[in-house]
Amino acid sequence: MDSCAQCGAPLDVGAVSCARCGAPVVSTAAGAPTTSGGPGAPPAGPASSAPSAASSTGAIPPFEIVLMASAALMLIGSFFDVYKAGPLAWSSWSNALDIFPALTLAVLGVVVVGAVVAVKRFAGNLTLPDAIERDLPAISTLVVVTSALVVITFAIRAGGDLPLSRGVGAYLILVAAVGMVVGIVMRAQGAPAVRPAAGSSGGTLQPFGIVAIAGGAVALIGSFLPNFGGSGSSDYSAWSTTLGLPALTLPAILAVAAAVLVALDQLGTLSGDSAVLGIPLRRWARALGIESGALMVCFLVGESGVTGASFDHKIGFWLMLLGTIAVAVAVIMGPKLTFPTGSSTAPPQS
Repeated sequence: MDSCAQCGAPLDVGAVSCARCGAPVVSTAAGAPTTSGGPGAPPAGPASSAPSAASSTGAIPPFEIVLMASAALMLIGSFFDVYKAGPLAWSSWSNALDIFPALTLAVLGVVVVGAVVAVKRFAGNLTLPDAIERDLPAISTLVVVTSALVVITFAIRAGGDLPLSRGVGAYLILVAAVGMVVGIVMRAQGAPAVRPAAGSSGGTLQPFGIVAIAGGAVALIGSFLPNFGGSGSSDYSAWSTTLGLPALTLPAILAVAAAVLVALDQLGTLSGDSAVLGIPLRRWARALGIESGALMVCFLVGESGVTGASFDHKIGFWLMLLGTIAVAVAVIMGPKLTFPTGSSTAPPQS
């Protein structure tokens, strides 16, 4: 199999561009496909069936440098203090203040993507199954964006009524998260544009769409109700500036966003090929819905307070948990929860 002269990724037979970096495929004098690195890049030579040394040691695309550097900074920053309160301090690995496992998993997601980019770049003989290789850019984009959202919300969260301040780790992981998103955007700009198909003239909400909308509504309502509190202290909602906004608000926002995308898609407002960063909106809806449910599960198993001052989950938290899980299940099981194809506007009559 021929490989991309810019990033070393395998080229599919008949491909017009590299699935990994978006470099266009051109033909050499010998007729073998190879890729062009775009403006300013050296002319691509004949491609070989095995990754060459140049593919792993040649010029590194700028977006890969940004992704690898940001992932390294994320890993380093995760060991520094994210929050401080007097002599106490908590890093991205601390089981307190809802940090673990929500923020911890987000940090790991970013680091894993950076590691994969590095391994693909410097281990030229590494090959992955074709299905994974083709889908790797989309998977890494979804992981980076959803993980970066979690990291950013935790990094900018304020203590409010509590004597809590941000540590150097919060600023390091914030810069790293922004850098990862910038790298993903840079990579998407070099990829071939997606041509949206014409949207359908109309449709009906399928069962999974109704479940997603209901779940998003329940999660949103729950976010305004008391989410956590302790004996002798006030109750706080997910929108409270005391440890809530925006970290604990994020699951409700993601659930509503996923529900809206599902509804628009079901009603024929969106084209099935409409995309952001080269990824169809339908897939974004699935990723956002799953992320919302996963975050609430993380908040459930993690410690909301600190040693000696724990918080209890309140009614709003349980509604958010129920709503986000409903959205996650709906976007995962969606294809199996549809009306029979014999009716396009209404459920079949019994």
